[in-house]
Amino acid sequence: MAEPLTDPGFTDDGDKQSQFRVLFDQYYRPLTVFANDYVGDLDMARDIVQSVFVKLWESREHLHIRRSVKSYLYQCVKNACYNHLHARQHKRTTEFQPGMVVVEDDVLDKMIAVETKERIYEAIESLPEKCRVIFKLSRISQLTHAEIAEKLTLTEKTIENQIAIALKKLADYRISLLWLIFLLLL
Repeated sequence: MAEPLTDPGFTDDGDKQSQFRVLFDQYYRPLTVFANDYVGDLDMARDIVQSVFVKLWESREHLHIRRSVKSYLYQCVKNACYNHLHARQHKRTTEFQPGMVVVEDDVLDKMIAVETKERIYEAIESLPEKCRVIFKLSRISQLTHAEIAEKLTLTEKTIENQIAIALKKLADYRISLLWLIFLLLL
């Protein structure tokens, strides 16, 4: 779907449900990652994103988006996260926790970070199975080559070769290894 769109296409005579489904399929996962960055609870992030989509569907007849749908959805999710955090903070007025203070973030920066994470995870998932398993054990689970070799009953040289293949394939996806390391450490 080309960006920016002026509205989600709900004013067309086409099938509104299928148009909505395309939006949902395209944005649900990245919006959930985005919401999780704010609320720190994946189930709550899912609930927030689902409620945004429900409200979008319910208001489809009179909704007029004047900027890109993507920006609109991210802003709606951000506002819903703030509302959730605000409500949660007021429930705990006697238990103030400094970490609950919400600091305004630049939505565009967060969107870029979320999209970058998505591309990295997609690239990792597209690796051949053996290569992917070894790469995840090495970089995500942070096992040594010896530990991986023992766990998978392979030689350390095979582990080294598979990690090299993974890094080459990830570089072929034009993913900066510095970004990869930075994001995997988050």
